[in-house]
Amino acid sequence: MNKLSIIDLDNMLHIIAAVQFKSGNRDNKEKVRTHVRTFTNSITGTRDLGKHVLLYQVKGNNNYRKEILPAYKAFREPSEAILCWKETILDEFDAMGAIGLKEIESDDAMAVIKKSWEDESEDNVAVIVTADKDMYQLGGMFYNPYARNKEFKDRWKYVSYGDADVFFWSQILAGDPTDVSKEYCGIDMIGMKTAETLLITKDPKEYPKIVTEIYREKVKDNPEKKAKMTYMMLKLVDSVDYPYLPQRAKDEINNLIKSYPTKISSFEDGLESLFEFDEAD
Repeated sequence: MNKLSIIDLDNMLHIIAAVQFKSGNRDNKEKVRTHVRTFTNSITGTRDLGKHVLLYQVKGNNNYRKEILPAYKAFREPSEAILCWKETILDEFDAMGAIGLKEIESDDAMAVIKKSWEDESEDNVAVIVTADKDMYQLGGMFYNPYARNKEFKDRWKYVSYGDADVFFWSQILAGDPTDVSKEYCGIDMIGMKTAETLLITKDPKEYPKIVTEIYREKVKDNPEKKAKMTYMMLKLVDSVDYPYLPQRAKDEINNLIKSYPTKISSFEDGLESLFEFDEAD
């Protein structure tokens, strides 16, 4: 088995910024850089992760979804910690050889690399390293190094491809209020648990039809338009064949497929514990 861990550093950005800011650090950049490298080494040195590639969104990421729907993530305001330390942390990500993304999200990039890696050989397996449950729509193996107070074995999760389908189409029904208001995406009064009960016993081939029918029943104005918008906002892109991509996003995906093999690093001996920085020292 050739294992490749695809590591989302965007989770780390928020953790490190918050910890350093809370500890009172406002100007010691070297302490922040050291925190970034030690935290990263604690992940890349985790047993069973194998080779790895690092991803992050650059400052000024021009997410193509915002071109389709300007309200996408528009209500998110950066914290004081992010305003203080984002640039320093992103610079360190770049110095470590991480792949910076400008036109697509890290979630999309993980989907692209997973597909490319696993399509290359039957022996290739990708591990998605993230705290973001939205990634479950991809199916496969996941590892979460960012959650507090979890045993090593509890950081792993396998999502079958059948469960991944249920998860994704449930998202289309429920929307994702953390990213975009239900005014634009999802159906009022339907959350993930309710959505799953509407789909779990059905034929997966019927999910698109079932979801469309539920939108027509529950949404008064332009239900098909709202269902399509929700799909466009929540569907992770894994190739340039996705129909709603602008050319700039297609170019970044093509470049990513060509370049990510040069960014793969081997296993490093690091720290198994990820709780060195509950407090910045």
